[in-house]
Amino acid sequence: MDSSEKEKIRIRAKGYRKEEIQVIRATPVEDVFNPSARLRVAAYCRVSTDNDEQVTSYELQKNYYEELIAKHDNWDLVEIYADEGISGTSLNHRVSFAKMIEDAKEGKIDLILTKSISRFARNVVDCITIIRDLKRLNPPVRVFFETENIDTGKSDSEVMLNLLAIFAQEESHTKSEIMTWSIHQRFASGNFITPRLFGYQIDRDKPDRYIVIEEEAKVIRLVYAMYVVGYRYKEIAEQMSKLGFVSNIRGDRKWNANVVRNIIDNERRCGKIIAWKTYTPSYLDHKIKKNNGNRDQFVLDDHHDSIVPQEVYEYSLKIKRMRKISRYFGPIPPLTVINEGILRGFVLVDPRYPGFNYENYLFASDYVANSDGDKRNHQIRKGDVSNFDLDGYEKADARLFVTRFTPSLTFKGNRLYFNKASIDKLNNPEYVEILFEPKERLLAVRKSFKGNPFAFKWVSNEGKGITKSCSGFMLTLYELMKWNDNYQYRLSGTKGEGSDESIIIFDLDTALPLTKKIIDKGETYDKVSINLLDEYYAYHYGKNIYEDAYSMRLYLLDLFKSWDVNTAKVPTEADSYTSWAKGIINSHLSALAEGGQ
Repeated sequence: MDSSEKEKIRIRAKGYRKEEIQVIRATPVEDVFNPSARLRVAAYCRVSTDNDEQVTSYELQKNYYEELIAKHDNWDLVEIYADEGISGTSLNHRVSFAKMIEDAKEGKIDLILTKSISRFARNVVDCITIIRDLKRLNPPVRVFFETENIDTGKSDSEVMLNLLAIFAQEESHTKSEIMTWSIHQRFASGNFITPRLFGYQIDRDKPDRYIVIEEEAKVIRLVYAMYVVGYRYKEIAEQMSKLGFVSNIRGDRKWNANVVRNIIDNERRCGKIIAWKTYTPSYLDHKIKKNNGNRDQFVLDDHHDSIVPQEVYEYSLKIKRMRKISRYFGPIPPLTVINEGILRGFVLVDPRYPGFNYENYLFASDYVANSDGDKRNHQIRKGDVSNFDLDGYEKADARLFVTRFTPSLTFKGNRLYFNKASIDKLNNPEYVEILFEPKERLLAVRKSFKGNPFAFKWVSNEGKGITKSCSGFMLTLYELMKWNDNYQYRLSGTKGEGSDESIIIFDLDTALPLTKKIIDKGETYDKVSINLLDEYYAYHYGKNIYEDAYSMRLYLLDLFKSWDVNTAKVPTEADSYTSWAKGIINSHLSALAEGGQ
């Protein structure tokens, strides 16, 4: 830029005919207390809790603003907007506040009075956003904060408002931290929150607070009893509605699935307290979340008198988990074991139920056949079966000689399938039971009948084998045997027969892994099963006869001809829960249905 251009800029900067310019001054912002300004005025007040002291504060605030507005002749009262028992850190649930803002947007308000920024909002973002939205209205709506003496209609208000809003939010944060610490200390000292609960009344002079109301307790016991024996939430609700029972502390007789679920889920009915099951992560939005290890929890058993035994409560939760995971409906089947005969120690399997693990089956087996160690440690010794030295001879592996006439059981994913040879060997029964011996790792199949809770139909109407779901038992089996989920496993069975008794036993240790292989034939292809026997069997027929471990149970099948295969089963102690439930139902349901208690 040359010197002449710079000179032109300097001349223009000095101005042009300044003395002739007329200035139309902006309308000055009226002071809110200027008696010449006619204003439509609203007031907002809020208290954060609903205890007696805060209720008094709430009423005082309302009265104060009514009197203040009445003192100014130029102020017309629109409304006193008030929220009671609501936190200021979130706009959610502040019904009166939302109505006030809506009225302001509709042009009904010129000025909003409020005690302080913390009464208006303790969330910086909400506070600033609302103030700016109000200022953008036509005409703009002003907010006057009395404590801070800030009028948002003035140009210098926003900087101070931002700073004070930050302080208000931090104050709220500090209070939230103090409250969290206070709750922690309260629960740690055993001072639990004990609101009125259906089934209990409150005695404030007792440390544990809760006193059982027997008439309500009878209803709760019946709800648990029906759930334990297999009723669903909806079915229980329908029965309770028919019986006309009270469902809550208000005396309502309204029953639905959620009412039943809430009764079942509440641990306090068994005398137990779990404190801090939910928490509020953010003091800004106050959203409640389930405490999944995010905060300490405090648990106290036998805090107060129970309505139902704690074991029944735990049992009901187990049923709930099983129904959610596996869609299994009905009561948890008892761990039932055979106590006599060749099947002594075998545990009956419910193929659909997924709640039992290996340790559960082991407990049940030992309930009648207690023994230590692994039972598969029997070996043939020299001289046991022959005077000849059989060292170097191999015991032929039965898996190498399977034919279509050999009973077999195939596992694939969560399903099982018995071949027709198995069905024929047991003389074509429609229903069978599966039994499991956990220490010897044996499965047994015996005849059963329709109506037996452990029986399942294994043949079609045409007499062919059916692929059945066995999701409840498969997980236990795969974990125990360390099977690969990607493979099928086939077991070859041994039939025992004598004195009108028939049984097929499958040795889990002899499972043959199978996989599918696709063979391309050009225009078509075949999918064939390929066995995955260990490479050892490429050069051997089996293990050395003196090294092979076998099950004594299979040896006894050959030794004896009468085994008491159909010996009755006995439940283990785990069945006490359903016994309790059936007792409750039998003693109360009929009488209550007739209107008597």
